[in-house]
Amino acid sequence: MNKKLAIFITMMLSSPLIAKEQEQLISAQKAMKLVEAYNPDDEYRYTKTVYSHYGQYGEEPPSFHIIYPKNSTSAGYYAVHTVTGEILHGITEPELLLYDGFPKIGEDEVYEIGRQIFGADATICAEVEKIGERLYYHLSTDQADIILRDDAVEFNANLYLNNHKLEPVEISTAGYVFPNSHKCYLEEWQLDGLTVEQLRIARNEIYARHGRTFHSKELQDYFNARYWYNGTVDCDCFDEQTLNEIERANISLIQKWEQMGGFSLPKLTQDEITQLAQSLLSSEEVRSCVLGSLAGYSYYEFISAIDPTVKVIIREDGALFDAGDKLGGLSSLKPLIIT
Repeated sequence: MNKKLAIFITMMLSSPLIAKEQEQLISAQKAMKLVEAYNPDDEYRYTKTVYSHYGQYGEEPPSFHIIYPKNSTSAGYYAVHTVTGEILHGITEPELLLYDGFPKIGEDEVYEIGRQIFGADATICAEVEKIGERLYYHLSTDQADIILRDDAVEFNANLYLNNHKLEPVEISTAGYVFPNSHKCYLEEWQLDGLTVEQLRIARNEIYARHGRTFHSKELQDYFNARYWYNGTVDCDCFDEQTLNEIERANISLIQKWEQMGGFSLPKLTQDEITQLAQSLLSSEEVRSCVLGSLAGYSYYEFISAIDPTVKVIIREDGALFDAGDKLGGLSSLKPLIIT
């Protein structure tokens, strides 16, 4: 598999544009500001947020906001790490991005991962090779072998270390359908465009998050391939009381639309959205920008050209949101109540 390597550019974590707490997620809006601060000579637009296919063994793979330069002739996107705010430039296939900023692990941790993979009683042989500044551990038993880098990223053991033709192993090609369905109520518009099968997966991932197994081989195989899934609770013994109120409400909503065969909410045209903004802001002169998209809907922020403090966020289906607080990202926007 051919991959273009990204040019790794680290933004200093002391920057006022980066979240104070390392674990606070960088919103799409903040990612845009980071890129604009790095290169103010261009204009940018947010395209999407993606998981890399590659990550540390047993951990969630990193995710990146993908920012596209509107006018630049240079190839590739900017990818902004959603936790650290680091910027990678020259990205052409963001899902295939191999992040190089994971913390290193010690030899004891390497062998512990080997025991998790091969079994506690397995006799593990190891060869270690240094390539550049990284150590690669070729762990093998009489049954199988793997290659682990010194940051717990796994590589294809069928390729030779001394030829340096190492290919990372995909830990997952997808995460969740709805990552927050255990703590945020879903709305009908979020189900727009999903097939009955996708709705089925979205409903069952709520159970899968609790470690429930499935009678359906198709569902079981699907969740076995998710990096976050750990099926430890037999489906016949699963206690529905394990689910919280939000999860039960989301299951009910998804199931309702499954039975109806899915649905689709109409989207406004760009002219209709602009006219709505002009009416709401009581001004014919408005400025707009695209904040990003979520679940198939684009979000637009409109600002009065006369009074910049007067603004509103409009979703593509005409839903209105408060433009006063966008730091939590699109999924955290508060609906705007017009009285």
